[in-house]
Amino acid sequence: MQTAATAFVAPIVIATPTPIDTLRLAIDQLEVANYDPNGIVLHPNDWAKVELTKESTGGYIKSDPALANVRTLWGRGVVVTTAQTAGTFLVGDFQRAATLYDRQDPTLDIATQDQDDFLRNLLKLRMELRLSLTVELPGALVTGEFA
Repeated sequence: MQTAATAFVAPIVIATPTPIDTLRLAIDQLEVANYDPNGIVLHPNDWAKVELTKESTGGYIKSDPALANVRTLWGRGVVVTTAQTAGTFLVGDFQRAATLYDRQDPTLDIATQDQDDFLRNLLKLRMELRLSLTVELPGALVTGEFA
């Protein structure tokens, strides 16, 4: 999805933006384009930076280490994955941007006839599912790098 996304261009200029600021500006970029951003994708290191951001008195802005924190930012769910490159982000209206096509129902094959599987009480399983994800509205996705 990230390769089909629109490049991040801050719609307004703010002095020394933090990663939290940058993500809010990416949300704004989508809202100005009449999309409803509903999710953020971050690398675990970048999410850690967000959670470890402190205010001037030393308290955490986003999280409380004593609580089980929900992964949200600016009211949008955050998905943390190593599939996202560190130092980059993806923000989007994922419901409108992409469609998941299910080409074939799940198929489960079970075999006992390979070599001596039957004698050794072994089974071999194969599971298949055919899916396709298409990005139909690349403008509903914004990707960029943290400064």
